[in-house]
Amino acid sequence: MRSIPVRVLCVLVFMAVLMGGKPARAENVRCLGFGVPNPIPAGEVIVGYTYTPSCPLLPQPLYNAAITSAPAENLQICTRFLTGYYFIPSGWMTVPEFVTSSRCNFGTSDTTSNNAFVLRLLSGIPGLGVTDSARYQAVITPSGLASAFGSGLTAVSQSGSCSLTLGRVHVWVLDGQSIFRQACILFAGPTQINFQVPSTAASAVNTTGRVLVYNLDQARIVAQGAVPLRPTAPALFTQNQQGTGRAAANLLRVRAADGSQVYEDINNPIDVNTPDDLYLVLYGTGIRNVPSVSQVRTSISGIFNQVTFAGAQGSVGLDQVNVLLDKAALAGLHGEQSVVVSVTDSRTTVPTSNVVTVPFR
Repeated sequence: MRSIPVRVLCVLVFMAVLMGGKPARAENVRCLGFGVPNPIPAGEVIVGYTYTPSCPLLPQPLYNAAITSAPAENLQICTRFLTGYYFIPSGWMTVPEFVTSSRCNFGTSDTTSNNAFVLRLLSGIPGLGVTDSARYQAVITPSGLASAFGSGLTAVSQSGSCSLTLGRVHVWVLDGQSIFRQACILFAGPTQINFQVPSTAASAVNTTGRVLVYNLDQARIVAQGAVPLRPTAPALFTQNQQGTGRAAANLLRVRAADGSQVYEDINNPIDVNTPDDLYLVLYGTGIRNVPSVSQVRTSISGIFNQVTFAGAQGSVGLDQVNVLLDKAALAGLHGEQSVVVSVTDSRTTVPTSNVVTVPFR
């Protein structure tokens, strides 16, 4: 059955939550110079660099690497099994990477300068809480809507359609392939940023992603946080924008007389005593990557109803689930009833959505 076209009658707005970030920690920096390879734990990320005439962390004179050009937003991954140069988003820095079985040692290739080369490490960046934007659970999905919570993220508040730069910040997602991918932003404020996870972000059942917020005015990463990154993790939007209570949904009536379609307010109790076909249309995120619609199930107070469509709705990051109501099975229901969407997908550790409700007459 073809998916039913949807006119979204409910307005889905991201909740502006005032949620304080973790206290800023002291900068974690390492000095680097010729002949003094400085061990950096495997998995650490270099998020910036500065020069200084001498390094207070080490007594001997140090020398900086020969750097002709590098992006201000330089990010390098140091992991146990990677070698060579890994800088995102572009450009090269002449700092060779030496990998042993347990840690990465960075050395330099130039002895012509007596300045020290100081690296800022990710472990010294203030914390960031990251969740999906519907149920606010700490798990995100490729192409899904996500929210990051912290403090001092930006000095302004700005909304947009889907911009790589918004509110003078960038958002980067480190995926399962240790690649930083830039996310598009829908809202940026001092304590919250809403964004769409890049569709190319590699994910798996055991992948942990990392989200970084780069402030253009401060020219540095101001917050970072780890979060599970899964292919699917169903989450439903609700009218109170908190992931609980009545669903942000529509009822679609397909009239038996002439096949015409009429959208009705979900806040009016559903009357299944009708010859018309009734579809419950739910909105969420983290659903579109399921391999087949047959792997998506929807239960209403424990009664499973046929899902005819589950996928991208058309708006950025928004997913849609169309449920053909089993009128005979639901005939005995009255009042507020619970609704749950679940996926049969071995790639996820979050197969079930949050519980939402819809009213029946």
